[in-house]
Amino acid sequence: MQTSATIGAWLLLSAIAAISGLGFAWLGVPAAWFLGPMMGVGLWVAWQPRQMALASWLYTIAQALVGGAMSTAITPAALTVLLESWFPILLIILLLNLASVGAGLFLARTTELDLVTAVLGTQPGGAPGMVALSEALGADSRLVALMQSLRIMLVLGTLTLVTLLVAPAAALPSPVLLPSAAAGWNWIAIGISTAIIGIGGWLGVRLHLPAGVLIGPAILGMLAGLAGLPHPAPPPLLLTLAYALIGVQIGLQFDLPALHTARRILLPFTLSTLLLMGVAAGAGAVLAYRTDGDLFSGYLATTPGGLNVVTIIALESNANVALILTLSLLRFISIVLLSPYLIRWLQHILPPPAPVPPTLLE
Repeated sequence: MQTSATIGAWLLLSAIAAISGLGFAWLGVPAAWFLGPMMGVGLWVAWQPRQMALASWLYTIAQALVGGAMSTAITPAALTVLLESWFPILLIILLLNLASVGAGLFLARTTELDLVTAVLGTQPGGAPGMVALSEALGADSRLVALMQSLRIMLVLGTLTLVTLLVAPAAALPSPVLLPSAAAGWNWIAIGISTAIIGIGGWLGVRLHLPAGVLIGPAILGMLAGLAGLPHPAPPPLLLTLAYALIGVQIGLQFDLPALHTARRILLPFTLSTLLLMGVAAGAGAVLAYRTDGDLFSGYLATTPGGLNVVTIIALESNANVALILTLSLLRFISIVLLSPYLIRWLQHILPPPAPVPPTLLE
């Protein structure tokens, strides 16, 4: 009976993902086959929670395919723009990191959270990386993971709306992946693209790169492109399936009953996250102005969301993938490298918070 129920649940989930993807595509939403399955499955899990997760190898392949597609958008011309705008990019990364720390300090002073847990919970460095840091620095890794999940939910909720309203106006006349596809598929190109995706994903994990399965193929493909090796993006149907798989995996994490665990910090955390998103949106507008880009690319590059999420939306809405990837990676690396030293410094200079009255802990 359990096997039958499990198969039935997966069939229902597949149907929800397919219908949601078709519905978003019919509405003309960019990244429809990512956002649709994510929102549809997320609502289903929230309404009727189930312990389900995609096979890890499926999720790994999906991320590697997206990384291979990313590499086709990182051209010498795009890299030239980044080199010309390196100073404002570094300033914006500093501003965003300071805003994240400010949100953490606000939580540490208004809730019963300790400083380390509060700061790591608000850092947009990706849940796995922040949870690993929390275990090393003595924070409550459960609350860090929960806050990271809540932040992603808030970001995705607004990102879906922003994508629907802004992306069509920001889109370029032709999709970013068409130039690579137009180069034509042959056995040499297929071999090179397959090697880039497979070897790049393996190297990304082995070298412990941030989001290595995604970033490894992107970097290796970028180097191949600069060397003049043809490597067209994966076929559109395969990419669509990869987008849907990643959307389903994220949707399965929308466990709203878990909010009861954080009911005492939910309101201040939501307020601090919304303020952080406002600062990020303003920084995105400045970034777009200084790089002569579009507002939507600037928004995606600075929003405190997951790298795989913004990458898929960038690829599907013709945003500046090179800008988004570069800024997100630099921001992630700076957070991972500097957070331990920053937290120890804050613990040294800040007095311990006043005890929270027992009535607030009820």
